[in-house]
Amino acid sequence: MPLATANMSDATKAYIEAMKKMDGPMMQGVQGADPDVAFVQAMIPHHQGGIDMACTVLQFGNDDEVKALANLFITAQESDIAKMQEWLKQHAK
Repeated sequence: MPLATANMSDATKAYIEAMKKMDGPMMQGVQGADPDVAFVQAMIPHHQGGIDMACTVLQFGNDDEVKALANLFITAQESDIAKMQEWLKQHAK
């Protein structure tokens, strides 16, 4: 059943959209035969979803401490994604 978004804030809509965007690729990733590859393939969209959610709080949030955490999270997750993509190049078949 689709969510009724009429009464949701723009931030809530953005969080939901980020989660929906990562769900399909995560589920596809875990279906790989190799458990290591499956984990990495699922974690890349998971981390990207976290980045998208952090961008949402940067756009709509008010707390400077939370925004600082979001910026740290984005930097860390981008680095992790790059490492996982490199690992996949070397290990996924």
